[in-house]
Amino acid sequence: MDSKWTLMEEAKVIGLIREDKSKGRGPK
Repeated sequence: MDSKWTLMEEAKVIGLIREDKSKGRGPK
């Protein structure tokens, strides 16, 4: 179950980072 959690969290983080990069803000 931990692997599923990390995968989901990773996807969320990666998505946020991609959004920030596209906006030109960078990591919060």
